[in-house]
Amino acid sequence: MNYEEILHEISSNCIAVRLKILNRTITSIYDKALKPYGIRVTQLNVVFAVSLLGPVEIRPLCALLSMDNSTMCRTLSRIEEKGWLISEPSGHGKNIIISITQSGKELLLSVYPAWKEAQVQAEALMGKELVLTLNDSVNTLMEKQRKKYSI
Repeated sequence: MNYEEILHEISSNCIAVRLKILNRTITSIYDKALKPYGIRVTQLNVVFAVSLLGPVEIRPLCALLSMDNSTMCRTLSRIEEKGWLISEPSGHGKNIIISITQSGKELLLSVYPAWKEAQVQAEALMGKELVLTLNDSVNTLMEKQRKKYSI
């Protein structure tokens, strides 16, 4: 392949680039809706995951959300400052346990209408069929992570 053909191939078909563009577009919809609550969708995902899983160690939480440890630690620090989550030593080495606080539970209840509106906007932009395909793919990936980490 020549240079121009390679450029065309990558610009037309690169899954990573296309997902990154889609991610930024969809994230901006949610972040705009959640801004009045002082939380970004990336942070809300962490609060939600901890709430869903119950007290959880950081390693399986990172795996489930496909986040590296340093990004998770920075995100958790910001969330803990707001009082939505709390971390405590697990009693097993350097491991910590992350739990949701009452304030975090109240946050989830209060942001739900804004989240739901963002969800409707995102689905309208993507189309129902693409959303269903995306949900199936991510659910499969998450199930593998749950089994791997027994969560």
